[in-house]
Order: sequence, then C-alpha cells, then structure tokens
Amino acid sequence: MGFRQAACHVWAIDGYEDDDRMARVNTAYTEASPESVENNKGWRSATVERAVVTVRARLRPALTDRPCTIYGGFRRGQKLPEHMWLEYNGYIFETMPGHDLVFEQANNRNRDTPRLEGDPFANANVGFCISVLTESQLAMINAAT
Repeated sequence: MGFRQAACHVWAIDGYEDDDRMARVNTAYTEASPESVENNKGWRSATVERAVVTVRARLRPALTDRPCTIYGGFRRGQKLPEHMWLEYNGYIFETMPGHDLVFEQANNRNRDTPRLEGDPFANANVGFCISVLTESQLAMINAAT
C-alpha cells in the first residue's frame, strides 16, 4: 500500500515506516477512543493528547527532541479527530489517503484547517497537544523540505 494510503492520524502521531506499523497505529488509535463526547475545545485537546500518548505508549516510536504541535479537527459528536496534522518549525505538515506529505507556512487559518481539509473546522472544534517529532516524522519532513 505505502505512505499514500496512510491515514492522517498515522502521519500526525507516528510518521510512516511500513504498512504493518501503519495497521498497528490504526488499531492503537481506535483503542484510544473515549467513551463519551464533550463538545468543547478543552475536551478535544485532551482527546488529541490521549490519542498521541496511547499510540506512542503502545508502539514506542523513536522520539526526537524536536518540539511540535499535533492538531486534531472534530465535527460535532465525534469521539476522535476527523483530521489530524502537525506544526513543526513554522510549517504545517499533513497528509490524507491518496496524497503525499504536503506542507505550508503556518498561520492562524491553517492551524485550524490545513490545506487538504475541504470543510473548514471552527477554532473551537480543533484540539491540540504539544509533543515532539518521531524520528520517522523528522526523516520524512527532511526529505520533503
């Protein structure tokens, strides 16, 4: 399958190494789903952080010391983000199935709705957490930029 088939949350949380790991990220991500939904920004940010921590605790990726912000956009009533992306070094990086890694300079608009997202998220519907890049993410960013 390859990277172009990776879900956005796979990239935003772990990067991409191979299809087997992508499947394991998907499973761990699904298991991070909360039991109930609260429609507010604080809950959404806590949910993004829970997804990142859960997946990384299970798969133990090699982490860097490079800080990043991982975002997740929700539609009302969703337990996990509909779309995820990250910000690193002043740029937004994202993907969706069928796309390569895309990036653009970060601004308030694309922190809430990055380029590949066709239906804008309201700011209140975007959660985020402060994290660090994985080695896989950093390698892919370096190759793309």
